[in-house]
Amino acid sequence: MNVGKIYTPKVNGISCYSYPGINTLSNADPEYLILLIANYFDITVKQLKSKSRLEQFVKPRQIAQYIIYRYSSLCLSEIGLLFNCDHATIIHTIKLIKVLKNDKKYGPIIKDIENTCNKYFIRYDRNK
Repeated sequence: MNVGKIYTPKVNGISCYSYPGINTLSNADPEYLILLIANYFDITVKQLKSKSRLEQFVKPRQIAQYIIYRYSSLCLSEIGLLFNCDHATIIHTIKLIKVLKNDKKYGPIIKDIENTCNKYFIRYDRNK
């Protein structure tokens, strides 16, 4: 398992460097973020989006939901649709990840993923 290695994957055959939003500091494409996080945790997109309650899938899924919330313009309901859950689950996840940022195990992981996203995307301003 190659957990923790960030590299820029291809989405639908398009490399990160030619993918819309990359190197332009725009809002991120949610599907690209899902693939980025699945690759980070060395799991498939199907596993990331699954309903599995195994920690190896739950935490990456929650981190993906949080990152999509921070870096895309999707509303809570739209994020929920990506993961087959409702907006209340996304609200819970956002609160949970804010707590997990101080966790010894997941804090550095979340920070690493956010640092990578900060290189390529702007955070979506939810206070508009």
